[in-house]
Amino acid sequence: MNFHRICLLIGILLSGFITTYAQDTPIIRSARITVYKAVQKDTIWTTGNIVDNIYFVKYDNEGRMSVENLLAPDRSPLHKIIYRYDADGKVVKEIYVGTKREGLLCYVWGYGYDAEGRLSTITTMNGRQDTIGIVTAIYDTDGKVQKKIFDDRRTSEACVVELDDTTKLKRESLNYMKSWRKAKRPMQKIVEKDEYGNWTQRTGFALDGHPTYITKRSIIYEGMESDWERLALQDKVKSVRQYSYIAVPMGVETVLRGKKQGHFFAYEFDAQGRIISDEAFTEKGVSVKTVKYEYGENGKLQKEEHRTPAGALTKYIEYQYGDEGYCKSGAIYNEKSEQTGKVVYRHDWEGNRMQETVYEKDGTKSEDYRYFYDSYGQRIGRKVITSSTENVYPYRRTWNFRQRMTSEEILLPEDKLDRYTYQYNKKGEVISGTEQPAGQPEEKFVYKFHRDEKGNWKIRIKYVDNIPVLYEERKYVYYEE
Repeated sequence: MNFHRICLLIGILLSGFITTYAQDTPIIRSARITVYKAVQKDTIWTTGNIVDNIYFVKYDNEGRMSVENLLAPDRSPLHKIIYRYDADGKVVKEIYVGTKREGLLCYVWGYGYDAEGRLSTITTMNGRQDTIGIVTAIYDTDGKVQKKIFDDRRTSEACVVELDDTTKLKRESLNYMKSWRKAKRPMQKIVEKDEYGNWTQRTGFALDGHPTYITKRSIIYEGMESDWERLALQDKVKSVRQYSYIAVPMGVETVLRGKKQGHFFAYEFDAQGRIISDEAFTEKGVSVKTVKYEYGENGKLQKEEHRTPAGALTKYIEYQYGDEGYCKSGAIYNEKSEQTGKVVYRHDWEGNRMQETVYEKDGTKSEDYRYFYDSYGQRIGRKVITSSTENVYPYRRTWNFRQRMTSEEILLPEDKLDRYTYQYNKKGEVISGTEQPAGQPEEKFVYKFHRDEKGNWKIRIKYVDNIPVLYEERKYVYYEE
């Protein structure tokens, strides 16, 4: 495995992270480094195939590294380390997952510190978190390691050994990942930076001066994961309403609105870009219900209210969070504030929601789902165990590097399948794709847009075989208005 290029990149990433804080810029939530072969097209050098491992890292709300990933060029996982911290910011647990020929390799390391804040114990566990061994460092009065004691738990017989080892204890991840962070690579040149001064592209040159590699660094900052971003909205949108009609062509250039048909919605946003009101409609544009969302000071969802089109409360849910910040459950109440059930969530080590189960008041399950994710934390699948809701089906999804869905398969009853693919512009808007409902031939579609002064589309017309089939319209209210 070639670690040399990726090691330098990680070192640069860490140094860039420090620079970010020195400039008081937003917290980095995630960063991905990808190395491409430099390919010449006419007079321009551009990216070719991915030629080295992909490095992807996530940070927590305090700006601390929470997950490190190393992936092969085909995006298959190679190594992963998950970090857990105590209230003082010290690493107290590391979870390592790697791949070998015989399958997954998993270790969990727990760390203990003495009164002076020095690392004093390392507990090594397997993937089931059964203790394999414990190493304890004994310090002298000068703070130097005097000796180490190893408690071997791999057998049923007790085995405690005193080690003649005076080296400092180090976190195990530093041993596993040290090859990532050592190598240096000459002749690198920064060619692009973002608005915060962090590098986003580097080019590696051969001795003859020609580019050999182009390294791209994609950074997601705090605030970039808002609902504005998810919906590819420009500027600070306060509300948006979407209307949909059958397209009626009138001549060569003119397209008019026909009968109401399609996807309708009405969203309201707070100043941070979070949806605070979501009004749902039928395919004919008739309002069905409105869901209101309330957030706490920490930005986490605290409560959601479901109301009729007339505004009458039908139910509400109050959410509770665990020590690690993940939503663990929600209490469901009716309009009389009587608890009628609860929803329970389970997460994996990275915080991805893996299970969602709704219980009725008598304890029976009315909804039960399993979710699956890729190495970037993007949801790639859902399995429906139990559902009392109509038209809820399993699905499979793929995503691109810009966190946009590129394909979706909806698994219908009787082994039927709906297939969709999507292509995007630089803003993240769908501009074309394919649709193949179960049992139907595949159709290619293209969108044409008419935009407002902010750059958001106000009219979008869908074409199939150059024939307009759908006319969608949006109306916006912006915060400065």
